[in-house]
Amino acid sequence: SLVVAVISLLSLVAAGVLSLKGKTTTRPAQVTDSVVKAIVASNDGCDSVCTSEGWTATCSTMVQWNANHKFSGPDACTEGYGDVLKQCPVCWGCPLAATGCVAGKAEDMTPAPAVGPLQGCETMCKFRGFTATCRVRIDYAANHKFRFKEAYECVEAYGLVMERCPDCHVCPLEAAGCRVHDPNDALEINQEQQQKNHQLVLKPGACDATCSYKGVSETCANLVQYAANHRFSFKPDACELGHAEVLKQCPGICDPCMLPATGCVSGHKDPGYVSPHSCEAYGCRPSFHALDACQCNAECKNYDTCCSDYTNTCVLHQKPPGLPSAEPAPQPPATPPAQPLQGPPAQPPANPAPNPPGAGGAYVHHYDHANPLRIAVAPQRSNNYFLVIGDWGKAFGPGPCQMAVAEKMKQYITMQKAAGKNLLFIASVGDNFYWSGVTPASWAKQWANVYGAWDPSSPMYHVPWLAVLGNHDLGNTDPFVLCPHVKPLGTVNGQHYGSQQFNADRNPTRPDHGCHDPAVVSREPARCRQNTSFFWLPDYSYHYELPEASLEVISIDTNWHAVGSFGGDATGHARAFAGCGGQAVVQHHFLAVGKAARELLKARARANTANTVVISQHYPGHCMKEVFEGALPPARKGQVKVLCVYGHTHDQKCDGNDPETGVCTMIMTGGGGGCCGPEVNLGGFSAIHLEDDGGFVSDVDSEHVRFPFGQCKWAGMPAPIHASPNEVR
Repeated sequence: SLVVAVISLLSLVAAGVLSLKGKTTTRPAQVTDSVVKAIVASNDGCDSVCTSEGWTATCSTMVQWNANHKFSGPDACTEGYGDVLKQCPVCWGCPLAATGCVAGKAEDMTPAPAVGPLQGCETMCKFRGFTATCRVRIDYAANHKFRFKEAYECVEAYGLVMERCPDCHVCPLEAAGCRVHDPNDALEINQEQQQKNHQLVLKPGACDATCSYKGVSETCANLVQYAANHRFSFKPDACELGHAEVLKQCPGICDPCMLPATGCVSGHKDPGYVSPHSCEAYGCRPSFHALDACQCNAECKNYDTCCSDYTNTCVLHQKPPGLPSAEPAPQPPATPPAQPLQGPPAQPPANPAPNPPGAGGAYVHHYDHANPLRIAVAPQRSNNYFLVIGDWGKAFGPGPCQMAVAEKMKQYITMQKAAGKNLLFIASVGDNFYWSGVTPASWAKQWANVYGAWDPSSPMYHVPWLAVLGNHDLGNTDPFVLCPHVKPLGTVNGQHYGSQQFNADRNPTRPDHGCHDPAVVSREPARCRQNTSFFWLPDYSYHYELPEASLEVISIDTNWHAVGSFGGDATGHARAFAGCGGQAVVQHHFLAVGKAARELLKARARANTANTVVISQHYPGHCMKEVFEGALPPARKGQVKVLCVYGHTHDQKCDGNDPETGVCTMIMTGGGGGCCGPEVNLGGFSAIHLEDDGGFVSDVDSEHVRFPFGQCKWAGMPAPIHASPNEVR
């Protein structure tokens, strides 16, 4: 049990939210044996008393309080435990299991039984019908579930295996031999070990057992296919879901039957979908690969462990070796679709922007610019305003500063609504999801639950966000935004897109992907309530027109000059760069994206008619206002009010004023609370109010939008979040 506590602690140290010996670290080079021993030696148990946020209690009491008041759902105890470890180093020696915390039970977290005697890291553990050694489980989780976790894959994988297989506690992490494998590593092993591992993965004949499901008595293999065809027929992972359903309905009978051995084929799949357990995803390998759920090498037929598509993919077409991955790996279609993929709710299909396709590999933007979010504009221009925020999505969930800034935003919006003012949108200038990009869980934890985006009682409910990417949106967690041609998530007019933060019409990883279809909404109402369609990021750069307000926003990507700081540093981008083929490939892509951004500014200068133009991007000094103003027609020069907004530096201040009016036109607004140090220098956001004469006024530093210097604490224990029924933990 103590090992679990130590591993949980190390995960938090790895995240940069705990400090050792009074020194805060954001990127420890490594977690060594000596660190583990020092923490264990200081163990005071769960009865230790800690004072946090003015409250004194035992470690056990604090964990249970967090689970009851701050978090909800089956992971409430785990999340509450993590928060206590952040605040109270004295609790590091208190294992979660010893706290006695009780929360909702998740089926996925039911401890798995051991199979046979305990034999260190060779102890066998059975989970969801898959029997494997502790060593194999840890290695598999590190390279699949926690891949791209900023050099802490093995630590996080070990903690997960300890939860699912308690008997694996006899396997110390240092003895497990865990390593994150090079993408091109074929894992050559001797024939004797190969045969042993094959036998661990699949047991011949295991799917021939008979069970009754929904009134149908059939073999486990046929039941899986039946469930895939009838209950989950229109889901891309129908076989995976059908397999899980059969294991649930036929415990002890179909447990040994692994999905690859069923031969299940999904009848209805999204275009471009590739099963994560297939040779199309894994690539054809020269030898056994212990991390794959089924095999794609010439020996697999001898052991009945081949993936269902082995013959078609590896024998007939000879697909070359690929990246080992547990995620779908869509391949680009032979012929680009005539129409772009469909988008999220209330979002029309993407239309090409009015810049012509370039030649020679030039990047071309594709998006709809004519108010696709249907933002309502008040008839009198001076009754409209918008907010700007940057550097806000704190890693692993909100801290006190992000929560405080969010609360201040809600208060400001409420105050303005009472005065008859209309909020148009929130512009986000990047570093939306720390440390190195968005994950499917980030939408709720770092955005919707913090700002009330899915809470009808919140003043920020369904408020549009117009976003751009910052350096912390790019890296190991969202790797193929750096090289979309390697593993595209979507294709529009022949151009590939790989970001998990882009709009759903080119990104199937968004929580509400496909919910533009009423039939999907009817079948999956809970998922479709996780509406991200108003978090607008259709391309690296784009523009958004509100002619009724004489306002235009031009969001541009300027990350080309900061490739070395993607993900913060090398620990945040090294694996992503490797997966793309090296930094030079990434640099080339972002140079093309940057050139397209510059051309977009020129094109909009020539075409737009708005009185106020907002140029939104991430970095100080890269607004390129001079490029825009230099391309204005002679009659428009001096007539357009240009506002530059950016972040990156975690301050909230004015960097430059209009010499005639004194209005701030260069706004640093990186104090959203997502990063870093003990405190954010100047936490807050900016408010821009339009005026009837075509200009604007900006509030950058009043008490309504900014905290005093050093008074916005970045990490620690924020106030409890009270989730509405529409919010998701």
